[in-house]
Amino acid sequence: VLDAATTGRLSMNLYAEMSDSDFRENVEKWHYDTAWIRFNGKQRRNEMRSFSLYEIADYAYQQNTMRISTGKLNDIVNEAVTMNDPPVNNGRRLRIYYSTQVSIQPPTFVIFVNEPDLMHFSYRRYLENYIRKSFSLTATPIHLIIRKRGEKDEIV
Repeated sequence: VLDAATTGRLSMNLYAEMSDSDFRENVEKWHYDTAWIRFNGKQRRNEMRSFSLYEIADYAYQQNTMRISTGKLNDIVNEAVTMNDPPVNNGRRLRIYYSTQVSIQPPTFVIFVNEPDLMHFSYRRYLENYIRKSFSLTATPIHLIIRKRGEKDEIV
């Protein structure tokens, strides 16, 4: 599930002695690139209510098929750029022109820039996390495609 970029729910049995924070820390250490994993804490046998598999699957499906308008997405990307300027490499600054959502399952976004090579992986991760936080995409992976403005390649 983690490597296939599919929406899923990571279910694990926890030992009674392991605290929620220890468990969360271990999962984040093992899977540092999976910001979309949700933590509900321990589900003990004596708890009154736990989520059914249908509720979990429905929530994941809703997240995975979410469509975001180009206008809203551009507003959020512009806000992210305002909060944290793009990197400068050898005197050349990355310029972000516009962005759009091109597919769902998982949500895929194309960001058009002046020079894709100027997009550092850390800034790409920053944009991904900002988009995820802004649209509450917590149960699904998202893909960012960085493309030079004017490229006509097919988007897969």
